[in-house]
Amino acid sequence: MIIPLNYWLHKFWSFESLYLHREAAPRFLATLAIGVAINNSVIELVAALYSPHYLIGQLSGMGYVIVWNYVVFDRWVFPNPNRRLSPAPPEKLDEAG
Repeated sequence: MIIPLNYWLHKFWSFESLYLHREAAPRFLATLAIGVAINNSVIELVAALYSPHYLIGQLSGMGYVIVWNYVVFDRWVFPNPNRRLSPAPPEKLDEAG
């Protein structure tokens, strides 16, 4: 239930993508699967090297996965060449308002 909702919110709200579902959905699922692998690997690595407590690794893994998901969703899963990452120039703001 949560994965389809997550997909829909990212596609239409977070990234405003026009990509077709048949292209974006498999990429979305692959990105999630790789994110789970990254998270598990970081947990295991941190627990083995630094601490017997898995929560330190879990917090570290979550940080890596958040960055991974955002970058891959933005550039590969839901690319939108019309999306601006910087504010509009002042002349554009004058026209809008």
